[in-house]
Amino acid sequence: MGAAASSFPFRVGEQRRAGTRWTLYDGQRKSDNEDVSILVFTKNGAHPESLHSAKHYEKKLKTLRHPHILKFIDSLEVPESIYIVCERVSPLIISSDRANVDSKILPLGVYQVASAINFLNTDCKMSHCAVSPEAIFISKSGDWKLGGMDRICDASELAVSDWSRHSFYIPSMYASPDMSECTHVGFRNVPLHALDSWCFGCLIYEIYNGSLSRRDQLKNTGNIPNSLIPYYQRLLAKGSSNRITSGQLLSSKYFECDIIQTVEFLDHLALKNNAEKEVFFRGIQDKLGSLGDSLSRYRVLPCLVQALEYGSVADSAARVLNAMLHIGAKLSTEEFKLMVQPCLLKLFACNDRAIRAGLLKNVSEYIIHLSDTVVNDTVWPQVVTGFTDTEPRLREATIKSLLSFLPKLKDKTIQVSAYPMISRMQRDPVPGIRTNTVIALGKVAKFLSPTTQSKILLPSFSLALRDPFIPSRQSALAALQATCLLYSPEQIAKSVLHSVCQHLVDPSKQVRDQAFITVRALVDRVETATLSLPDQKQEENLTAAENSRSNSSVVPTDLAGASALAGKLTGWAVSSISKKLLDGGSSAERNSKNTIRTGTDNANWNPPVLPKEGPGPASTPRAAEANVSSFVSDDQDDLAPYSIPGDETDLNGHNINLEDDFFANPDLSTADDILSQFNLSVSTPSVPVSGNASGFDESFIDWMDNASKIPTIPLPNSSSLNPTAKTTLATPTRPILSSAKGAAPVKPVPQPLRPTGWGNVGKSNTQSTFNDDFFNNW
Repeated sequence: MGAAASSFPFRVGEQRRAGTRWTLYDGQRKSDNEDVSILVFTKNGAHPESLHSAKHYEKKLKTLRHPHILKFIDSLEVPESIYIVCERVSPLIISSDRANVDSKILPLGVYQVASAINFLNTDCKMSHCAVSPEAIFISKSGDWKLGGMDRICDASELAVSDWSRHSFYIPSMYASPDMSECTHVGFRNVPLHALDSWCFGCLIYEIYNGSLSRRDQLKNTGNIPNSLIPYYQRLLAKGSSNRITSGQLLSSKYFECDIIQTVEFLDHLALKNNAEKEVFFRGIQDKLGSLGDSLSRYRVLPCLVQALEYGSVADSAARVLNAMLHIGAKLSTEEFKLMVQPCLLKLFACNDRAIRAGLLKNVSEYIIHLSDTVVNDTVWPQVVTGFTDTEPRLREATIKSLLSFLPKLKDKTIQVSAYPMISRMQRDPVPGIRTNTVIALGKVAKFLSPTTQSKILLPSFSLALRDPFIPSRQSALAALQATCLLYSPEQIAKSVLHSVCQHLVDPSKQVRDQAFITVRALVDRVETATLSLPDQKQEENLTAAENSRSNSSVVPTDLAGASALAGKLTGWAVSSISKKLLDGGSSAERNSKNTIRTGTDNANWNPPVLPKEGPGPASTPRAAEANVSSFVSDDQDDLAPYSIPGDETDLNGHNINLEDDFFANPDLSTADDILSQFNLSVSTPSVPVSGNASGFDESFIDWMDNASKIPTIPLPNSSSLNPTAKTTLATPTRPILSSAKGAAPVKPVPQPLRPTGWGNVGKSNTQSTFNDDFFNNW
């Protein structure tokens, strides 16, 4: 282009088709990057007649305006070339079997070309004189455009022209039998439309049957639709006066189809009244399947957007919105931002519930085109209002939309804005909304950050597990199963399984079945994770147990252990007052009695023989100790029904059951072994309790009550006592449960004393139960 390149406001891009005269290129406007097409004619070496025709093309294309004629934008002539800028189009390509276009738009293409030719012949009184595949272009909306205006002329010019001047622009197969007769005499006796009708008939053949190589092929109708064949044959009549016009072809029933009726209505949309628009837009969604993608995107979609923005379809707004979103989903992100997003953001602020519900139900079709910034700053604040709407269907649609919105929300937005609304929806009076909330959370869990997962998932699922609505509980169990990989083994073993196992005996069979499936998945998860944990040696366990017992006070958790502890404490109190009356032996003997025996020593060690009950001083605590020891059996088989196989007792001699230690000890077995062998019943003493439930004699309890009312009297000095008597503290004997041989001791879990200092003494059942709800601590 030389020096003229700087003044030409368009960039020439990729070549699309190289013709005999014109070469088609893609192009862009420099100012706004609008897509255009550029036709380039090269002057160098061109015949003077061809150069004249090229300038004629530019002139006629600039002056002729019709929806189905190529739209002129700009032109430029330089010493080397002629440039014609038009709308972005692609050439019509004829393959061996048919036109290389969507078969759905073939009726539309034939109709639009016939309409353009009829416009030239009837309204403009002109003849195109060069109708061929090279003169047909297809826009990105699927509309067919007529170009190739090199030889266009009016009736007077046609009368003095001959075939030799047109043969260079028309394929030889397109020449009619009577045209050879006009070689020297011209077309003065030929109707204005005759040449265009014959060429159009040849074009129809190539559109449906492929390339035309011989004139005799025109007799074979092939794939031409039956309703179009009579008109096709009359277009190819031998006598030029017998040929029909393109306008007569438009009356064929072949063109009575949805695609043509839709396009024709859109072309004249500005002339339609509101009632006609209402009827048209009410049925537009049902017609989209027959329109083709290109036509839907670039012809129908702009009209739908305009109708929604200006409110011309108030009664059919929901259907128009659905059609707009359905088409918009097929656009690229850049096209969506340009064509749909501005209207979409306005609709989110609309108060029409039908439109808001439509936006939420179809969110999956457009969410991929919205950036995270747009969702967080513009869309989500409008969506949140749906959680508090009085219409249940709108609340339900808002919950379902979480599946699409949550992955795009920031963690702060989820925790500050989304989670409170999710918690609110879990308490919604409509059961279906509560259920859908759980389902939505289960599906989006993998898209949340670890911090958000830890704050939202387990508390929400825990709340749903307590829902009286059966599908809600079932959905919560299924969600826990689906998200089990997101929880640590410690969380599952110590907390999650407890809440799930409660539903193994749920009144609903559906919930029970799902609970079993979920438990297996959770246990498998823990089992897989614990395979890599180190194995603590038995000697380390024993050393840790001894250190723990020497450094801290161990408080038993069962009733027998609690009574024994009470006996030791009261024994210490009484022996302090009457230490002159009790002689517990030497210090070495006392230490040997208090020594904890482990390993093989336990097998040869027998509990000390406690004095039998009988008359004695009221202050003697031995009767209470005898009561405590009556809970303990010397035979290890007595505890077998209540103990875990392999670990019947802990270091304190307490029974281990599912309710106490299963959640506190993640190393206990896995999966089916736990579920099949553990006894769910609370362990009970093997010997019935006699007397007071606390394990103490009534006389001793009365004595303690009276003793608490006596004023404190200082003890006498040691010098006033008998100097020959040994001062000893009576140390009560610790009752120790017998354990199975070879059983590895379990590290005890210390429990603090109650404020009174007596632990769980006085309770009828001091068995520790796992009643703390894990999820309430989140």
